[in-house]
Amino acid sequence: MNPVRIAHLTDLHLDGSPGRRERLRRALSEARGLGAQHLLLTGDLTAFGTEAQCAELAGVLETDWPARWGLGKTVVAGNHDGWGPIDRLFPTPPPADLGAAVILPVDTRFHRRALAFRALGAVGKEALRTIGEVTRDPRRPVVIAMHHGPHGHALGMFEGLVGRKGLGAILDARPHVHVCCGHDHERKDRGNVHIAPAVAHDPRPLRLYDVGPAGFQVR
Repeated sequence: MNPVRIAHLTDLHLDGSPGRRERLRRALSEARGLGAQHLLLTGDLTAFGTEAQCAELAGVLETDWPARWGLGKTVVAGNHDGWGPIDRLFPTPPPADLGAAVILPVDTRFHRRALAFRALGAVGKEALRTIGEVTRDPRRPVVIAMHHGPHGHALGMFEGLVGRKGLGAILDARPHVHVCCGHDHERKDRGNVHIAPAVAHDPRPLRLYDVGPAGFQVR
């Protein structure tokens, strides 16, 4: 079975400005040119989660990453996206079976956080149970798409991930599982956690991975 090429973009922070929209379009064009078959968008897709900003994202994807071209996508929200418009246009999808790999979206938005903790994320018991079930088979690589990553953070109590130790235990025990995330606005690989830079600020935000029987390879 051939590996599948996955494009990873995050932290678009679309706000109606031409600059951010064009950076996203350039990154999508680059991903297509490099043979990506599936797109991961890992949160903070908009600046404030307004109806207009969510519609802006939908419009770009319709023209630049359309399903009619055989391109797949997994979209998860981040703390900037709030709730409501983003969920109507981009509800968290079920796991995607790509043949060579499984994509598992995980929503890390923290519904009950105080204002001072508005950047905080969470992965609850139900999500951990789902992750445990989907990742049980070591013969199938699993890519978890989420906004907040399970790695440590200097300001963890304000913008880290509540429940990250539970997810970390799964990752330690199951090397066929990888996490693709954003939130940190930097390009970094921490073991099997892969962070992409922000489309909103980075001139080269695209990350590419080949995933299949040979494992997970960063391109």
